[in-house]
Amino acid sequence: MYSGEQAAGAVYENQPLVSAYGESVVEIKKADSEEWIPAAPKQPLMDGDSVKTEDASEAVIDFQNTKTIIQMASNTEIAVSGSSIKLINGEVWVNTSAALAEFNLETVSQKISAIDAIFDVFAQDKNAVVRNISGGIRIIGNKDLFVNAGNQVDFAPDASESKIDSDWMQSNWYSANISKDDQEKNLMAKDLRDEIQKSGTYYSSVDSTNFSIKKFLMNFKAAITFSDKKLRELYLSFISDLIDDGTYYFSVDDKQNGQNTFMFVLNYARDVDKENLNGLKDLFVDKFKKLKVFGRSHGNIYTAREKMRDLIFGSPVYGALTPEQKIYFIRTYLYDAVAEYDYIEANNLLASYFRNLLRAARTDKKNFAKYIAEDNGIASEIIINNPIFYKKENFAFKSDLEKLLEDQDKKSFIADKIIFLKYLKEYALNEEISVSDSLAISDFLNSKIKDCIAAVNDADKKSFESDLERLSDFFAFLADKSYANSTAYGVTVSDRFLAYLNYKRQEYQIEELKKSLAEKEQTVGPENKLDIEDIKKAISAKFEENGIKIEEFGEPQDDNATYISINKAVKDDVVFSATYNREAEVVSDIKTEDGYEFSLGVKLPKVSAALSTILSGEEHAAAPFALEEEQIAEESPAEISAKNLVIEKLDKFDVKVFPAQVFIVNLMTKEFKIQGAEIENKKEKILINFDFKDPFTEVANVELKTQNGITAYGADKTISLQDLNPKMIEFAEKIYYEQLDKEIESSKFKAQSSKP
Repeated sequence: MYSGEQAAGAVYENQPLVSAYGESVVEIKKADSEEWIPAAPKQPLMDGDSVKTEDASEAVIDFQNTKTIIQMASNTEIAVSGSSIKLINGEVWVNTSAALAEFNLETVSQKISAIDAIFDVFAQDKNAVVRNISGGIRIIGNKDLFVNAGNQVDFAPDASESKIDSDWMQSNWYSANISKDDQEKNLMAKDLRDEIQKSGTYYSSVDSTNFSIKKFLMNFKAAITFSDKKLRELYLSFISDLIDDGTYYFSVDDKQNGQNTFMFVLNYARDVDKENLNGLKDLFVDKFKKLKVFGRSHGNIYTAREKMRDLIFGSPVYGALTPEQKIYFIRTYLYDAVAEYDYIEANNLLASYFRNLLRAARTDKKNFAKYIAEDNGIASEIIINNPIFYKKENFAFKSDLEKLLEDQDKKSFIADKIIFLKYLKEYALNEEISVSDSLAISDFLNSKIKDCIAAVNDADKKSFESDLERLSDFFAFLADKSYANSTAYGVTVSDRFLAYLNYKRQEYQIEELKKSLAEKEQTVGPENKLDIEDIKKAISAKFEENGIKIEEFGEPQDDNATYISINKAVKDDVVFSATYNREAEVVSDIKTEDGYEFSLGVKLPKVSAALSTILSGEEHAAAPFALEEEQIAEESPAEISAKNLVIEKLDKFDVKVFPAQVFIVNLMTKEFKIQGAEIENKKEKILINFDFKDPFTEVANVELKTQNGITAYGADKTISLQDLNPKMIEFAEKIYYEQLDKEIESSKFKAQSSKP
């Protein structure tokens, strides 16, 4: 490994080499010189050396020791600092996908750390743009920022993360480096695979149930005298050969023998002697790093890398690792999870990362305190930007991680969870997360917020509650299975959510409508018991004053005896029945014994004229229009509820309306138009049109519907609900008598004209 603390100009084994592409002009400046000189092919670089490219020139720097490759764009300058570089200006493409350790790159004001990743950095003056192509990279500062694959961070002027600019991804620089990386990785993998397959196996298949390495080596020692040191070397050599055999089996797709061989090694490792432990640890670490170049695309040989990691975590070797080594191997699960984003195993890898991190932190809290704080932020960034990781189990792991933090900042905990919930909504509506997972996650995160929110100050609490209120419709939607899970309200989740919002909006409007329509109940005290016989006598007297004799009464039609049925009355030898409204002194439902009807109500003095109209065969005046049957469009439940509420309100004021007669102008502003409402009046049917809106204490633009058309009550006139019934009765009678007088005059004229 290189060290940034080495003296300038120091020479290392496996030094980084710089090479120019084609005719590119590439220059270097030695650490102890100010002169730029042309770089030789595969020019070794020492600590403090600088490299720059000219116009239309590119270069590659190969850090052989750590297997990190850097592509330099034209007009770029870098300085070597141990196993890292400093980007002075220009653009570099860094590939650490096969790196054996984290690689650091510095600009004037930023530090980027990466392993198992490919990223690009453009720097000019103090500004920089960091683009993550694959894997995971960290930008180290006051608060670490983990940049996910496919995202970029622009530091001009602030560190804002967004998707990588599509135009940049269409550039020749991007496509050329993707191609170079693929070629390099495949070449490395091929060379290693060829080497593995060429070597074959050291042993035929090993039967781990009967074979004892200790017995084998002790028998070997009995025949030949070895020192303990030599014997340990023999132990490790034998295990190394077995690992190579297992890797070989996987490389030729012999999975069964591969599994058996690695299982044998694991069984030995679990029983390793203390004297051999450190040697075994170094062996396992080196083998893992050697196999690190393999990815899932390389087939079953990738499994050998996974088996090596299992050996490290599943044996006493884990306990021999330093804290730095532990966090390195723990994070390989995290980086692999990001790299395997399109595979089902991604969540299993993330779970392994959390489990091993929690295991390490609980057993070594002192050394892992800094890693817990760091990884808590890293994990947040990874989960936030990758919907595949939105699983309740991952958030539960994250919550366990927070409990181990030395700084229990409840405010940041809540802020984190609210950000998760905001992204959850976006991912769920885009159908990147299932509804069931979304519901489980939202319930879990809300419960954790509830646990913490009492610990924050009032201002923060109010702000958080406001954020949650804005998300409350989404939470309620997830919990409402009739909407969230039913395609009846839309094919997509987004469509169903919009349908739910519309339903809730209408439901809210209905509640507001109820409030507006509500009125205090009028309490009516008990009245004295009515004397029906006295009432009938009084009515008989009034009728006799107008030349009408009542021979038989019917029963009262209401509790207050306002309407009295008259079964038989006689006027000028004409026998008829009727209904009398004793409060309004109006006679209605007039019907002669011959079956002729006069459907409108008339004042008592006008009964004679009404009978004359019937007997003359003329059509009676002020006959109401029959309601035309209207086509009713399909209505929402909210619209139906709104109409019913309006109908109930008007009914309290003796105005009868059916749903088809109520038209919603605007449910939000609570405006309605009523067509053909019937004023409750026993003597006649009075039909009116009017406008009805909040605060629902009066009506406007009232029109009376008659046989002869529409008669407006008066332009811009309003009538209170309490006065609507009596005023319309009065207005209808006025219009009726005006028309009736005309009919009577017309009847007299015809009668006189017909005399000889």
